[in-house]
Amino acid sequence: MVSDIKISWEFDSKSIVSCEDAEVTNIIASLISDTDTLSEETPCDNSFSTFYFYDVSAGNYELLLRGLDSSEKTLFENSEDTQELTVEKGLIGSDIISINILLKEK
Repeated sequence: MVSDIKISWEFDSKSIVSCEDAEVTNIIASLISDTDTLSEETPCDNSFSTFYFYDVSAGNYELLLRGLDSSEKTLFENSEDTQELTVEKGLIGSDIISINILLKEK
């Protein structure tokens, strides 16, 4: 059995209100385990789009969220660099794993 993960994010600074302020063009969310890496990428469009990972196998993962500039250089990362995440099976629908990430300037 698998679980789903919802990742919401925003910049960790009240002075940054847009992707242009941060000079970020793309956001990448990655779930990294010993055997696999799941990644999703989206343009930074000031709607701060939520990432969804569906059918994630139970296990331990590192969660990394990065904000990249047009040269694909990482300008922002989640505030704890990487977060340890234990995924248990069966967390779907209203029980989806919800995570909020603050991106800090590197």
